[in-house]
Amino acid sequence: IWMTNTVQAHAIYYFYGHRLVDEGNAEAVAQIKSHAQAVVSEGMAQIDAHLAQHGGPWMLGEAYSALDPYVWMLCRWTRGFSSRPAREFAHIGPYLQRMLQRPAMQRAISTEALSTPLV
Repeated sequence: IWMTNTVQAHAIYYFYGHRLVDEGNAEAVAQIKSHAQAVVSEGMAQIDAHLAQHGGPWMLGEAYSALDPYVWMLCRWTRGFSSRPAREFAHIGPYLQRMLQRPAMQRAISTEALSTPLV
């Protein structure tokens, strides 16, 4: 729930800030994008700390779950951030690479024709 209400919600502001302001207000859009990126980056730091704390390969430790592809998606959305995309965090970077090795992820990436960079 935290990820949907914090990380994902602010990622939506990052990508669609123009929907929240008067048309043509580029300054407001830039401010929304900047603030959203900061909040999402804080979320990435918390995800990184969580991975470091338990030391397991997945979000729930040793158990891979539906949470992992969701987190991968949120991390992927940061790939164009101007400062510290998720892949640059010490524990998230290897986590994302583990995710990319999973056959189901490879199939999903192919099926969805996701563009590079993937993360």
